[in-house]
Amino acid sequence: MDNWQPIETAPRDGSWVLGHSSENAHEDVVYVMEWFERDGWLKVYHDCSAHPTHWQPLPAPPKDNQ
Repeated sequence: MDNWQPIETAPRDGSWVLGHSSENAHEDVVYVMEWFERDGWLKVYHDCSAHPTHWQPLPAPPKDNQ
């Protein structure tokens, strides 16, 4: 699945998206993030600034098979 798009095209309407960045030369990082007008991109699991280079929509949740 290669749906990564440049971060400049990400929605800035409060939608949660997957973000990608290379935090250092040895590690690619993917995280859930949300745009805040005052703070910029924040990682959802805690209030920590993110500096993503790419984004993609969150995948659909699994279907309940019961």
